[in-house]
Amino acid sequence: MKTQEIKSVIETSLSTDFVAVESADEVHFYVTVVSTVFEGVPMIKQHKMIKSLFSEAIENESIHAMSLKTYTPEKWRDLSS
Repeated sequence: MKTQEIKSVIETSLSTDFVAVESADEVHFYVTVVSTVFEGVPMIKQHKMIKSLFSEAIENESIHAMSLKTYTPEKWRDLSS
């Protein structure tokens, strides 16, 4: 998958405030997602929400690894200040 494809899947599947996807080789991805859907949800479940969108790509190894950082808008603002 391409970085833009991953970003598009996340943006169309979840209500997001910010999505960034980076990759040097198009199989190892670094993903940051900021969304209100993460409010009150444990981090492990936040990550499962994102990875579940790509279960087929992970299974067929078109995504070999996905490093996730997920934040609520409030937490994201706290990090930015």
